[in-house]
Amino acid sequence: MSTIICPKCGSSAIKERKKQTPKERNQDNKNRMRHAYKCETCKGLFGRVYEYKEYSPEYQCYQLEFTVGGFRDGYKTIQIEQADGYANITVYPPVIRYDGIQYTAHIPLSDWEDIKDDLFNQLFVLSWKKNYMNHDVMDGTQWEVILTFDNRKPLKISGSNDYPILYNQLLDLVNPYFDLLGVEIAGYHTRLNKR
Repeated sequence: MSTIICPKCGSSAIKERKKQTPKERNQDNKNRMRHAYKCETCKGLFGRVYEYKEYSPEYQCYQLEFTVGGFRDGYKTIQIEQADGYANITVYPPVIRYDGIQYTAHIPLSDWEDIKDDLFNQLFVLSWKKNYMNHDVMDGTQWEVILTFDNRKPLKISGSNDYPILYNQLLDLVNPYFDLLGVEIAGYHTRLNKR
């Protein structure tokens, strides 16, 4: 992932920001945070840059959990958790196909750092809405992302038959780890149609 896409409208007309606004200085002065980008299309601000990296959510995040599925085929979950010098990956297949085995692997800590970099600096998950719901569809696909941090509340983002602009890129990020452990469920590797 290299082209910056606005997580609010999907535009690639993005301007990098170098300075804090007065509002940012007043609201978050102790953390010395500024929004990194401004969308020229929707005028939304997104991405965060911290003067001190220990304040950044990316630095404090130690676990990602992603669940996706539906009523017919069940739900699969991947959990990536930081450990000493590596990260543990655990995949839970859908209960419908669950054989009593959790699939586990280790990845280098550098791979986990790359995943976090993509989540926070390419997918901009901190700028996503908390809920994406399409009440016109019965059953369908439900999904949830939970990010756990050292010094802040977990971030929970979920949806039912509706998705953030950068959902396909999230699938691109996590599907190789499902595949690494041989857990493939038909239908959930399918990309969404472009809006």
